[in-house]
Amino acid sequence: MTPAPGGEERRRHERVAGDGPKISARIEVDLGGSSTLFSVANLSAGGALVEGHLPVDPGATVNLRILLSGVKPIPLRARVLRHVTIEQTSHTAVMFFASSEVLGSWVTDAVLQGLRRTFPQL
Repeated sequence: MTPAPGGEERRRHERVAGDGPKISARIEVDLGGSSTLFSVANLSAGGALVEGHLPVDPGATVNLRILLSGVKPIPLRARVLRHVTIEQTSHTAVMFFASSEVLGSWVTDAVLQGLRRTFPQL
């Protein structure tokens, strides 16, 4: 895992990156009565890096739904950790307040599928 810019690695969960094992994940965020869809740069059982700028300050709480292929939408509450720019694109890091067994299993399966594609001899 790669540390956040200027800091020490703080992640506690394995992440599935959008440019690694191909994931079909979107996050729908409730922004005061309306919801907006965002793509996901990476996803773990404990949080996500959302592609785009959520128009709320770090520390704010948001309600969201994780939309994964083959799984019912997973409603979660999350805290906005920070806004970052990666390769000239705005991203927002969020941390989930509670875990989801379905999400954890999905991430584990996606990581294993990626490893099997990378190391087919295993």
